[in-house]
Amino acid sequence: MDLGSSVGAGVRTIEMWFKPSSAINSSVNNFKTLVGRDNIVSNANEFNISFFPSFATPSLAAGKLRFTFYDNGAIEHSVYSNSNSWNANQWYHVAAVVHPSQGMMLFIDGVSQNSTNNYVLATNPSNSSVNIGSWGGSPNRFFNGKIDDIRFSDTALYISNFTPSCPNLMSLSSTIGVWNFNDTSTSAITTDSSGNMNHGIVYGATGVIEDVCTITTAANTIHFDGVDDYVDLGSTVATGTRTFEMWFKPSTTINSSLINYKSLLSRNTTSTSNANGLYLAFIPNTVGGNSAGKLEFSISDNNGSVHLAYSDSNIWNASRWYHVAAVINPAQGMMLFIDGVKQNSTNNYIFPPVQNNSSITLGNWSSVPNSYFNGSIDDLRFSNTALYSSHFTPSCPDLIALSSTIGVWNFNDSSNVTITTDSSGNFNNGIIYGATGVIDPICQITTSINDIDDNSRFVNVFPNPFSEKITFEFNNSNTPKLIRLYSIDGRLIIEKRASSLVTVDSKELISGFYFFQVIESKQVVISQKLIKE
Repeated sequence: MDLGSSVGAGVRTIEMWFKPSSAINSSVNNFKTLVGRDNIVSNANEFNISFFPSFATPSLAAGKLRFTFYDNGAIEHSVYSNSNSWNANQWYHVAAVVHPSQGMMLFIDGVSQNSTNNYVLATNPSNSSVNIGSWGGSPNRFFNGKIDDIRFSDTALYISNFTPSCPNLMSLSSTIGVWNFNDTSTSAITTDSSGNMNHGIVYGATGVIEDVCTITTAANTIHFDGVDDYVDLGSTVATGTRTFEMWFKPSTTINSSLINYKSLLSRNTTSTSNANGLYLAFIPNTVGGNSAGKLEFSISDNNGSVHLAYSDSNIWNASRWYHVAAVINPAQGMMLFIDGVKQNSTNNYIFPPVQNNSSITLGNWSSVPNSYFNGSIDDLRFSNTALYSSHFTPSCPDLIALSSTIGVWNFNDSSNVTITTDSSGNFNNGIIYGATGVIDPICQITTSINDIDDNSRFVNVFPNPFSEKITFEFNNSNTPKLIRLYSIDGRLIIEKRASSLVTVDSKELISGFYFFQVIESKQVVISQKLIKE
């Protein structure tokens, strides 16, 4: 397939899925090319991703997938895959990256390969075409197999392990071209679905119907066995995060007799000072003293100094769902919220986590023995804004992506697969190690007119659904009450005080779901959902 000459300029990421029709190994007798640009006059400005043949030097690279750049002076710069063995009829994902400071990298199935190169320049313009499945006019360099979802980008999209997206790949702001091959069954043209009009000409290759990868949706939460289960979210996802939130349910009761850390979320660093580490974990009695059993939110700064905030409670009942939100406010510092209630412990540290090469893991603390969490987790969201500064009502799943969202994981795809999808669209997918998807409702919301059993606290809310106004009616006129209306993502929209009846103007609100909360004597007496038509 000929993609033309213009598409090969300024490229920093080339990625695709491929499936060899026959096994490829160290006995391969010629270059077998996935993508290549050949310069007929010299090697200057060529690039290719090809399986390396046994006759070429270095011989130890035979069968490996090689990513090669030839610069303007025809000097070769290459990186190689770890493996030199590729099974027939198995789909693989490859991403070749030229980072502007870290150089050339190769990823197979999202895993960074050991071979690197410090060459940092993107591809140069050339009059030579970029070909898929062959390397220029050289004989016997054609690939035998299937290819899908090719994307060229002018940005280095990956610098650490990631989860390849299942087709069809979407166009990003950095996309030069993306070819999903959904139009090749009878046509000699393959469409660039990015809208950049970099369509390709097909020579002989034929379109077929075949699943590259499949994501199931049989689960709505993820369960950890407390022995060796965890999820790796990669090293970039915590950078700049100011709100970490999730629902969690312990399988066994956690209290002050806890003998080991039990981690919901952590980033362990290789630094001896634990600089730039973070965790959200239950504290054991071996180190916690009076804090044993409490949930601790910890951030280590660049110097390794530790900044902490704790939950009020040190008792967490088995088989009960809790919501936690750990916040780093740029003015107020660190705060912890349990079930939407602000905890007494705070810290004046105001800086979010910085970039670090260590992964964020869910369900364990990699450097701490026996720190695996035994229980279920759902609706994890990282945000670059401090979403909460006072009491709020946690949203029932599924959490949605906001403009501030770095990643959100609803775990609706975690049954019998090794990938959990970041549903924010930011591609911060996670790799599952052992944890399994299960069906387990976290919170249930009714939509009827609401009341509570205690007559002294009776409240009637109408209409529901509402349009231009909402009325709250109480039968206890002597007790003042605070009414709060929240958006579906937990933002406080309206706050009113009343003792008997109050009407709230709601005509400026957009259609959708909302939550109200009634607070009496500093206690939340009811929290329910409303619908704006």
